[in-house]
Amino acid sequence: MKTLLKKTLDSLYASYWFVPAVLSVLAVIAATLLVWIEHSFGSDLEWMTWLRGTTASGAQTLLSVVSGSMIGVAGVAFSITISSVVYASAQYGPRLLTNFMADRGNQVTLGTFVATFLYCLLVLQSVRSGDDPFVPHLAVLGALILAVSSVGVLIYFIHHIPQSIHVANVIARVGKELEEKIENLFPEDLGDDPDEERPRYVDMSDKRSTYTISSKSTGYVQAVDPDGLLAAACRADGVLRVLRRPGDFAAQGDPLAELVVDHVIDDSDTLEDLSGLFVLGDMRTAFQDVRFLVRELVEIAARALSPGVNDPRTAMDCVDWIGATLKKLSQRSLPESWRLDDEGTPRVVVAVDSYESMVQESMGQLRPYVGRDGNAADHAMKTLADILQRVRTEKQRKVILEEADRLLDTCEALLSTPAQFARLKETRQRLGS
Repeated sequence: MKTLLKKTLDSLYASYWFVPAVLSVLAVIAATLLVWIEHSFGSDLEWMTWLRGTTASGAQTLLSVVSGSMIGVAGVAFSITISSVVYASAQYGPRLLTNFMADRGNQVTLGTFVATFLYCLLVLQSVRSGDDPFVPHLAVLGALILAVSSVGVLIYFIHHIPQSIHVANVIARVGKELEEKIENLFPEDLGDDPDEERPRYVDMSDKRSTYTISSKSTGYVQAVDPDGLLAAACRADGVLRVLRRPGDFAAQGDPLAELVVDHVIDDSDTLEDLSGLFVLGDMRTAFQDVRFLVRELVEIAARALSPGVNDPRTAMDCVDWIGATLKKLSQRSLPESWRLDDEGTPRVVVAVDSYESMVQESMGQLRPYVGRDGNAADHAMKTLADILQRVRTEKQRKVILEEADRLLDTCEALLSTPAQFARLKETRQRLGS
């Protein structure tokens, strides 16, 4: 439940409707409360003579103008946002659509305009003229404040939209989120003896029964509850082998995990409960899937280096952020492939990201694209040289050198300029062996 709750909150954060809905509810509450206060206790606004002199017809006109203009501006803002999203999706890749939908500035802008409209609409219906006039001056003052605030938000929005679709900002947003995920998913620094290797094998030869936990639906694994898996394995007194991790696709009926025990389990509800520890959805997300963000950067770089775009500078920016991620990862202690119970017994076995796999997911995926462009290839080779200065283990050093060799081989096959290849070869030779 804890992981599901976190995943739900993460989905709400990325949704375009949540913040406008919250602001709209607050506007309804504020309008109702201020009108009630005015009606029950009055308001002491004698010092604001220009407001106290407002008649019922004047207040109605003011509220009508503000509410009508706000819903019009909200429509324009929504149209501009959708146009920007369509442009960015076509230019940088459709998987970046979620990043723009989660943009807090766009959400607050739309929410402010809609909230102001609802506020003015509710206050307007409380204004009475005739024999028993009633003008909620305090609520009208709130409408004026919201109107002025909306003008400021509109100015911010006009500045924010071109900034949000600038390719450098798009790449930086993904890169910073990737660094945050590295911090959260791999929080431990390497110890004083970084070359120490711990065993990664769990002996299950004494287990004699295997139960498969199958997927109830079709989609991508978006989240897995690690604490729930450990608790379930302990209750069953067995070992749980996780077959699909966040980012993997599973069709209905595909195995998600296997429970290996040395006894017979009669309770089918136990296996049903285990499948509920996997959250599946229609698309991959970055909630527990750091590879998803890496592939977003790779996709931007690949599109930039396509013949129709031919923008090596954008690809080089992506390489910079990927390089920064690998440098940070070089200082991190990657998790073990199993989790132990309180007594030190292995209970959960999972496939984990290794340093080699992360290099392959990033620089390895980029290799066929940067190998065709001399400038991008040279920048990638220099980035590998920078990463080499930050590695902590001999194994990491070997992985980076092997990737540099593969890049050199790719460039030898794809580059048409001998001078560029010679420069790359010289850079590679300076890295050593």
